Amino acid sequence: MCPPHYPQSQSVHSRVGVVRANGAFSVIALGLISDGETILIIEGRTIDRPSMYSVQVGEGLHVELPHDTTGGDDLDSRLWQYLNHSCDPNAAIVDRALIALRPIARGDAITFDYNTTEYDMSSQFTCACGSCSGRVIRGFKHLSPSEQLALSPRLAPYLRSKLLVDGVP
Repeated sequence: MCPPHYPQSQSVHSRVGVVRANGAFSVIALGLISDGETILIIEGRTIDRPSMYSVQVGEGLHVELPHDTTGGDDLDSRLWQYLNHSCDPNAAIVDRALIALRPIARGDAITFDYNTTEYDMSSQFTCACGSCSGRVIRGFKHLSPSEQLALSPRLAPYLRSKLLVDGVP
């Protein structure tokens, strides 16, 4: 199955960049990004199970870095690899496009909620977004029915079908 093609606009790379602060990389806005604007496209090789750095884009479909790509060699080649999680994100992934949920100011980190795309993550972590109390992020599968339902407006279609209602999908 071939992924849909998304045109890359020049504005994507001229208004988004990667910074390193406190030992961590982040994608930031280099200029104002409007509500509903496509920020970047998730591209790379596809694999059938999650890895520590993959992004889930379909049922059993994860985008991973190409084999010949290493961590920080070329920050602009795969900006999505530096997207961080937030429980109060300013962007969401729709298919393979990262879309702004609200206006994003110059210098703001661009984040999305991993629980809206990842069913069962390969590596859990404690959230440090500042909008929660440091909850453990493990993927949609591990959320309570009420937590899953609260995410329903931003859920990827392959996760929406797994919403639990009274403990039953």
